Amino acid sequence: MAYEIPGFDIGTFTASADLSAKQYYFVKLSSATQVTVCAAVTDKPIGVLQNNPESGEQAIVRALGISKVSADATLA
Repeated sequence: MAYEIPGFDIGTFTASADLSAKQYYFVKLSSATQVTVCAAVTDKPIGVLQNNPESGEQAIVRALGISKVSADATLA
């Protein structure tokens, strides 16, 4: 069973693209104030997306704590 323990969420970022289908995915900075989903092995995530924002809406990122995580491929 999946569970969460809220920790430190950052809510000062906006989505640089439509992330409405990417809740619980790892995200990275795409600019100083915007985030996008990590897509490459070399991407450096800043946290896990906690909501499902469309482009330009507030993106809440969990930077510390325990979160659910979703992915399109196997995580190692």
